[in-house]
Amino acid sequence: MGGAAWAAANSAERRLARAWADDDADSFADVLLHADLFLPGFPDDGASGQRLLTRERGGRTFLLVYTSVEALQEAIPAVGVGWRRTTFAELVGSWPNPAWGLAVSPHTPIGAYLDAEQVRLLGEEVAAEPPFAPGGERERAMRAAQRAGDAEVYLDLLVTADVLLPLAGPAGADDLGKPGFPWLVERVDGAATIAVFTSRQRLPDPADRPAVVEVPLLSVVRAWPGAAYRMVVNPGSPMVAEFTGAQVPDLWRWAQELVLRRTVPTHKGAVDVPVAGPRMRRVQALVDSSRALEWLAAGGGLVTGSVAPAGAAGILDGYLVRWHEDDAGGAATRQVVGLVLPYGAQLVRLVAGHELVVATYDAELSWWRPSIMSVLRGETL
Repeated sequence: MGGAAWAAANSAERRLARAWADDDADSFADVLLHADLFLPGFPDDGASGQRLLTRERGGRTFLLVYTSVEALQEAIPAVGVGWRRTTFAELVGSWPNPAWGLAVSPHTPIGAYLDAEQVRLLGEEVAAEPPFAPGGERERAMRAAQRAGDAEVYLDLLVTADVLLPLAGPAGADDLGKPGFPWLVERVDGAATIAVFTSRQRLPDPADRPAVVEVPLLSVVRAWPGAAYRMVVNPGSPMVAEFTGAQVPDLWRWAQELVLRRTVPTHKGAVDVPVAGPRMRRVQALVDSSRALEWLAAGGGLVTGSVAPAGAAGILDGYLVRWHEDDAGGAATRQVVGLVLPYGAQLVRLVAGHELVVATYDAELSWWRPSIMSVLRGETL
């Protein structure tokens, strides 16, 4: 690796790194089964099929595959002139030799060697999964993002999508948000639930729904009837996602952030227009893991320790909390004792240097709300 520090090239590699750090073999296998994998390409690959590279280790043969294009090119820069995307399911579906194992990015810190029996067992697990037929390119990308644990990409696709909204009675898209709109509310596990679907393939039997309207997801979010109602996207399908009523407004904020991320200034000489009100700055403080877990389990939001301007944390693994404060409130770098966190403070977990927003602080309730990204990843910590 030329002495350079390794860095994950994609979300799958970040999740694999976290699984390694947590000594979590099940999570490692789950990511591997659903991530894109990469094989080297050669000039003479053609009608004869994909040429495969193998490695001998301990008297056994292992097929080489990589978790990113960057990992592949770093490992074999003089051999491969291209690459081909594949999946674990595709690999085991045409496995060349039952005696072979699988070497996954073996030159990296997330590298793994799976023996032939492990490959066979994981192949059976993949084969047992129900087939999935996407309802279009957007849905295919959403499903791929879900399976790879790439919540950011999934949310970008979701908040810009049109969805199908089943109704409890006749109404049109223009009626959304008006008094008496016939929301179809069902009790699921004791919770009032409203379903939306990203394609007609995901819809239930037509006999079970009297009417359906197609509307932008953000229109549904803006008209949402209240925090007592949970949103479920594509219930009953392999690509289901759930949001509590309190998290539904976060989808609107996510869309606003998406616009900012994709907006490029059109005038190089443009200057900021002064805005009335206090100037705000973003600061952060490291938090012990035990305190972070206590916050998530029992609430609370008092910080004691060193506060500094938000930026690089200086650690690879652990927790920190970030918040905005009035720039006129004294020095940004300081020691605090029992500082009360403001509404909207974010609890961030660092894993192998990668930041994951775990929860947002509700000062009125002294409670931490899990982030929608954590919900999609199936995490709360």
